Amino acid sequence: RDYVNRKLSEMPEYRGHVAAVTLHLWRGAYQIYHVEIVKTTGHVPVPFFSAPLIDFSVQWRALLDGACVGNIDFFDPQMNFVNAPSKANSQVGVDQPWPQKIKELYPLKINRFTVHNGEVHYRDFSRTPKVDMIFDRVQMVATNLTNSKKLSKTMVAELQIEGRPLRAGDLRAQIALDPYAEKPTFTLRSEASEVPLVKLNDFAKAYAGITFEAGTLKLAIEMTSNRGHFSG
Repeated sequence: RDYVNRKLSEMPEYRGHVAAVTLHLWRGAYQIYHVEIVKTTGHVPVPFFSAPLIDFSVQWRALLDGACVGNIDFFDPQMNFVNAPSKANSQVGVDQPWPQKIKELYPLKINRFTVHNGEVHYRDFSRTPKVDMIFDRVQMVATNLTNSKKLSKTMVAELQIEGRPLRAGDLRAQIALDPYAEKPTFTLRSEASEVPLVKLNDFAKAYAGITFEAGTLKLAIEMTSNRGHFSG
C-alpha cells in the first residue's frame, strides 16, 4: 500500500491515494481499494479519478501462447473532466507520466483492460447553470494492447465501448487502433441514439443561451486517422 501511494503521489500536479492492497499470489494478482487521484493545483472540487476497486492480474491464457502479459479490471470507476477559465482549475487530459505510473504499479505489459459500470463527467463549475454532462453505465473492453501477433491474428488493438449518455440514451462505439503509433492511427465507428434534448438544457443554456422543449438526438460517426491525418 505504501509503495502504491508513493508512486501515485509522484505525478506532477496530482496526488493519489489508496486505502488498502490485497495480494492473490495463486492467480498472480493484486487488488487496490478506494483509489482516488486529485489535482493539487488550483481549486477543483471533484477528483480526477476514483474507483472502489482495481484488479491487476496475469492473463493466463496468453501464457499458453508464450507471452507474459497482464489484465487491468476497473470496477465502478469515475473520471471527471473539468473546464474552467484558468488552467489551474481545469482537469482536461492525461499527461505523459501516467502510462509510466501504470508500468510502475504492475511489472507486466498490459494486454487487456476492462471497465465495469464506469462514469465519465464533463463539468464546468464556472457557468450558470453549472454543467455536468454525464456518460454512465460504461462498459469497456480493450484487447491486444501489446500489439502482438502471438496473442491475436492482427497487430491492431480493439476497443469496444457502450454506455448511457446523459443517463437516458444509448451509445456504442468500436475502435481499432495502433497503440504504438507515434501519431494517432485508428478507425472509429460510434452511434448515440434516443438522447432526450431536454437533457442538454444545462449545457445549451450555459454555453449558447438556449433551451430545448422536446425532441431526441441521434448521432452517428465514422472516422479514421492515418498517422494523424483525419477523415470521416
